[in-house]
Amino acid sequence: MPSDRFQIAAERAASSYPTDVWSILSPSERAAAIYRELRKLDAESASESEQAETPFTRAKPINETEGHGSSEQASQRATPET
Repeated sequence: MPSDRFQIAAERAASSYPTDVWSILSPSERAAAIYRELRKLDAESASESEQAETPFTRAKPINETEGHGSSEQASQRATPET
């Protein structure tokens, strides 16, 4: 199995067509098929990385009041004006 993501995408694209059809595709049609496979690989990679995250590796949300003035100013920002 090739290690280069482009080679993997190219092989997947070629294997998704019968050999005689792949051989008559224009270069732009082949490129489009390869880029579709690259997008699929990216989606798979993103999905795998999301599943691999643990609660300890995820970024914590930024507390709006932390480091942004006094708590009184923060409460004023949080209170809607009437």
